[in-house]
Amino acid sequence: MHHFHSDAADAMPEDIRRVENALADVSARIARLAMSLDAPVATLSDFESILNKEVPMLAQPARTLTGSFPGDGHQRVAREWEELRGLLLLRCDMVRQLVKSHDLHTATTVLAEIETQLTSEGFEPGAQGFNLLAYLSETGQTGMLLGDTDPLPTPLA
Repeated sequence: MHHFHSDAADAMPEDIRRVENALADVSARIARLAMSLDAPVATLSDFESILNKEVPMLAQPARTLTGSFPGDGHQRVAREWEELRGLLLLRCDMVRQLVKSHDLHTATTVLAEIETQLTSEGFEPGAQGFNLLAYLSETGQTGMLLGDTDPLPTPLA
């Protein structure tokens, strides 16, 4: 479990600190799985390929892989690909919830802190997966994070 103890984290409200720690744990697991599977996760097309099950190990159920990919461990590897896919989706939902409950700046700050921590642990930048928040911000599409009926985020005090 990751716990951040920088001056910025100490000034951070408890609910955001909890979300940051949970996101850091999910991001670290994504980074480890991606590294072990040699799975590219840093770009939008990488992200979409995994989510759309275009990766051969995701294209068919794990129980049918033995015939297509003979050898030991292929069912385990297929399950790890499914876990990676699920964690990428979970991470997106957690970030969306953070933006909804606080604001875009808070979510961006939390993700940058996690990226810095993972990089200091030896992971390549982007190892935690495609940064959808940065992409939406760059393309002016951050409104997609909030639905029409969602309340406006509450800025950090």
